[in-house]
Amino acid sequence: MKFVTGDALDPTNTSLAVLDGKFDIVHSASFFHLFGWDDQVKVGERVVRFFKPGAKALVLGRQVGTRNPLTLEEYRNQGEKRYQHNVETLQNLWDVIGEKTGTKWKATGELFDGGFDEAPRVIIRFAIFKLD
Repeated sequence: MKFVTGDALDPTNTSLAVLDGKFDIVHSASFFHLFGWDDQVKVGERVVRFFKPGAKALVLGRQVGTRNPLTLEEYRNQGEKRYQHNVETLQNLWDVIGEKTGTKWKATGELFDGGFDEAPRVIIRFAIFKLD
């Protein structure tokens, strides 16, 4: 077993390259919601490089979500640092990632009330399928 670290936001960081083209499935729990929209796009582009070329691919996981996501205009005007999704905005994100990587994706998911501590939260459980 080998443990690999790297910066998914730094396009000049080559330490993650050893993982490129190696996977069919990536599990992403409590990760994407830590970033704003633009960084989520960058991380998604990096994740796409992990998948085997030409093969089917799946990103699945769960994270903090919202029943009423901000539009991108609202998000940018409010200066929010993190962007939380519902299924529709998650699809929008993967549409952008797909445009940037020459791939197509279908986001599915469900929202439910939950949390990992005393604070009530909305959680999104998702599966994102590569279509091409």
